[in-house]
Amino acid sequence: MNKIRLTLLFTMIFVVGILFSQTVGVAFKDPSQNTLNLVRQEDPDFPYPTPTSYEDRWMVQLYKSVDDVIDPLGPDGLPTGDDIISHPASPADGILYLLFGPTGGLNISGYTITPSTGYYDTQQGDKVYLRLFNAKLLANATKYIVFNGLYTIPTTNSTPGIYAAPINGWSDWITIAPVTDTWTYNLNITASDRKYACILLSFSSSYCVFYKKPENLA
Repeated sequence: MNKIRLTLLFTMIFVVGILFSQTVGVAFKDPSQNTLNLVRQEDPDFPYPTPTSYEDRWMVQLYKSVDDVIDPLGPDGLPTGDDIISHPASPADGILYLLFGPTGGLNISGYTITPSTGYYDTQQGDKVYLRLFNAKLLANATKYIVFNGLYTIPTTNSTPGIYAAPINGWSDWITIAPVTDTWTYNLNITASDRKYACILLSFSSSYCVFYKKPENLA
């Protein structure tokens, strides 16, 4: 009897272990043309259905947030605050590409997510969201749209609607602020006849200011 009980116990532990070690798939969907209409604000000729061979399929990036706030991007294109670029089981970089179906609907599929005991930084129970950029590469993007709400990854396969709660659709297009570098110098230059002098007060990537030496300057 004890052997039977021991066998049953190990069997239950094994089954529970399998259940908690299973990965799940997450695919974000928009069966309407709402996302398509937003995309065509930036590119009126973006095709649907989108051929898989289309070279300019725009980039969709998965992010993870620790709190309940979707933090903005910095000028360098990286998330700010406690948000990070997500690295699920697959795709490992969290990047998928825009692909509209025959009716203009969208299926962003799919992300493979491990359980909370998994190795990857994005796991079941985490809060995630998407950004859609207006280019295939982040380096070429000038704008993006982002989910209005966070989505908590469940422990079963899911196909959350982009325009349903808790995501509640996309934002308007947001411009990525350009990186600007500014340098300041102090430099005195005196002409040989001492009549004119030029002082370089400041220099940046866009302007240079010069001042003429006053006539009574010794």
